[in-house]
Amino acid sequence: MATFSSRRRAFTLVELLVVIAIIGILIALLLPAVQAAREAARRSQCSNNLKQIGLAIHNFHDVYKWFPVGQPDDDNDNYAWSAYLLPFMEQKTIYDQLVAGGAALVYTTGGDNLQVHGAIREIPGVSPTLPAGHPVRNCDSYNWWSQIRNNHGNSVAKTALNAFICPSDILPKFDNNGYGKSNYCCCLGDEDPWVSYLSSSGSASWSRPSGQSEQTGMFRLAQTNDFHYMTGFADLRDGSSNVIAVGEVSETANVTANRIDRVFPLWAGGNNDWAGQWRIPSWARVTGAWTFINNRQVNDIVNGLSPSDYSFGSQHPGGAQFLLGDGSVRFLSETIDTTLYARLGNIRDGNPVQIP
Repeated sequence: MATFSSRRRAFTLVELLVVIAIIGILIALLLPAVQAAREAARRSQCSNNLKQIGLAIHNFHDVYKWFPVGQPDDDNDNYAWSAYLLPFMEQKTIYDQLVAGGAALVYTTGGDNLQVHGAIREIPGVSPTLPAGHPVRNCDSYNWWSQIRNNHGNSVAKTALNAFICPSDILPKFDNNGYGKSNYCCCLGDEDPWVSYLSSSGSASWSRPSGQSEQTGMFRLAQTNDFHYMTGFADLRDGSSNVIAVGEVSETANVTANRIDRVFPLWAGGNNDWAGQWRIPSWARVTGAWTFINNRQVNDIVNGLSPSDYSFGSQHPGGAQFLLGDGSVRFLSETIDTTLYARLGNIRDGNPVQIP
């Protein structure tokens, strides 16, 4: 008569531990590869965002013969360059709502005049004190309805636009008052014209540095109440492939995932509610040794600000992506030679540039 054993077969504790260990090792091996693949996809999307901004800048130039004004108000509280590009970035609805709400973003041309804020008042396009033909175009920077903080249609500026957001970024999508962030700021040029002024003043205001002769970037801050220096392709004397137009921005000394300061970058371009505390970094950055890529340190701090707040940077490992004047996108290492980096911000210094 056959007998059957009542003993049940099962994994021993040691066997279970071995299996768990093997699974853990496989996960540890696969996770970096998965993360790298995800970062590659995010970086590709970020690069595409910059390429679309580049196309918008070029199309804007085709229509108006100049690049957009960087910031038409020396107090840095108005809509800036990126807001003017909205119709060329499939964001015409947002643009129309801003204009309908009171933002005077409409360019009009006439002779030597190009009015950035619409036909508010006629001012000669070229000042007698400036070289004939210099790209000086007029706008009324004291049209208060153009200011992001006072515009009664500014709720539209509280929209998060994916076209201005890097998927790798860790900053919140909105600032302290709900305005939409941007991970892309235009380049004001190399830092040399700004270092001493920013160190002593903590911010750029009124006519320093001069938009005509001292500022060196593709985009400019207003020099005076009325005249704004707008550049075009003819002004890129170092070649459009050798100058930075727009770069990535992320964390800085005064802006982190847990701290939103008055230098928080916004796609609408101007700080919105920091009375007397407006700052350039909400829409632009500079290049050089003082403001190297991914500078997140609190160094040389003056009036609560740091060179970090004027620096380009990203959450991509090892550097940041930049849009060049010719519309190409390049990844620049955070270890790039700072002299070369400064030259890339300057559109006319005549120095040789070879991007690694």
